[in-house]
Amino acid sequence: MNSNNNLTNSRKSLSSQIAYYFSGRVIAQIFALIVPLILVRYFTPSDFGLFRQVLLIYVIFFRILPFGFRNALYYFISNDFENKAIYTTNTFLFFLFIGLINFLFLTLFKTEIALFFNSPEIELYLPLCGIYILLMLLSCHFEVLFVSIDKAEIASYVTVSSEIIRSLSLVCLVFYFSSVSGAIYGLITFSLLRLIAFIFYNLKYYSSSFKLKDNLFKFKSQLNYSLPMGASSLIGTTYKKIDRVMILAFYNPEIFAIYSVGSYHVPFLNLLFNSTGNVTIPRAVTLLKENKVNPFLKLWHSIIIRMSFVGLGSFFIFQLVAEDFITLLFTEQYSESVVIFQIGLFLIFAHMLLYGIILRSMGLTRDVFKSNFIAFVVSIPLAYYMVSWHGIHGAAITAVCLFYINAFLQINYTRIRLEKSFSEILPVYSMMKLFSLSLILFYVFFTLQDFTVIELFNLAELNKIARILIVGFSFITAYIYLSRILGIFDIFQEKFIRDFLKNGRSQTNK
Repeated sequence: MNSNNNLTNSRKSLSSQIAYYFSGRVIAQIFALIVPLILVRYFTPSDFGLFRQVLLIYVIFFRILPFGFRNALYYFISNDFENKAIYTTNTFLFFLFIGLINFLFLTLFKTEIALFFNSPEIELYLPLCGIYILLMLLSCHFEVLFVSIDKAEIASYVTVSSEIIRSLSLVCLVFYFSSVSGAIYGLITFSLLRLIAFIFYNLKYYSSSFKLKDNLFKFKSQLNYSLPMGASSLIGTTYKKIDRVMILAFYNPEIFAIYSVGSYHVPFLNLLFNSTGNVTIPRAVTLLKENKVNPFLKLWHSIIIRMSFVGLGSFFIFQLVAEDFITLLFTEQYSESVVIFQIGLFLIFAHMLLYGIILRSMGLTRDVFKSNFIAFVVSIPLAYYMVSWHGIHGAAITAVCLFYINAFLQINYTRIRLEKSFSEILPVYSMMKLFSLSLILFYVFFTLQDFTVIELFNLAELNKIARILIVGFSFITAYIYLSRILGIFDIFQEKFIRDFLKNGRSQTNK
């Protein structure tokens, strides 16, 4: 009885943490969405493509350089809270060292890097990119510190304020300098302000700790845990970005702009998956450390069903409204990006499985490395063939295929480590029912576009926003209603929905 109560309390607490963290990131994403919408209207496709190329360089290095140390803090602070100051000090010093090395590398070899990426125009921006990466590395674990101690609400505030400052800095300096350089200066300004806030917080509340012997001992533990994750990040980033690297090698900045717009992810969806995964890790570490595998899997199934409900519904809705959605956000000059976007939507199926969370929670980062390595080995020949023969569509298909290879392998390693079947790891039956329902609804809505009121709206030339809202609202309403009456999933039983409805009723009664 007590065990069930503890599990219920754990689920409520975890749900609350996810809600806080996700809400903050949603608000931040709203501001982040505004920036590219402004830039595509202010820059030419060539200049926008150039800016996206610089951001690609940033993303590649920024994801590789932390070498697993940032995400390792979720594990170490949850597992050894008393020594949290040592872990954070080690992480900051490590990031300072590799950030400086990276800045020198981008500065000294800027010509060679520009030639490697077949884009001489980016040579001017590489040293500035190095500064931006350094400053962001030093504060990249800001939110992690809060999430690791169950303060996701504070992490959400940091996320929101960071994105507001980033968006304002970038847009204001773009307008002031009227160039791609202005965008980079804006990013550097933001990263400097974020770093100042991070240092102030650490000095006042977290305190640093440096005792050579103790720090070295803990650093070895961090290194042992992070090395496989770092290697995974290196090869993982390579295979995940190989499609874009190939586009750089084969095409000019304008085509790269079209591809990068098509690679645009559904707003807020990845934030939900990432937030859920990050907030779940500390709780998963505790349950698995205590060998409470079955209670953990019960909690895990409930999380995956929720993610599948959101993910499957979103996939089919955005397949229906893809053309209106992309051309509304990025204008008609990016209409060629629509097919790329539709192909990329298939990534939702992999993301919603939160496939690497259990392995990371168990400290089995070597399995994560092996999965990434296999995908990496496949990535280069597959990407070269697909881009050579099928152009930018081939690049998009490559990205999806590689993601699925990695996801399947990590789920299989999880099954082996826990000595469970696939159906015990994942709620396969519930997921298949959700998939069948959403597929049927997609077919109905897709067919009815030619015969019903939806088509009449199109003939009346209502704007794209209206069509998106009509299709989206109708699909969501049918999806929620049928899921509930068929007993597949009842969103109205979720605590945050019940609380919201309860508060709404109390306000109405007043």
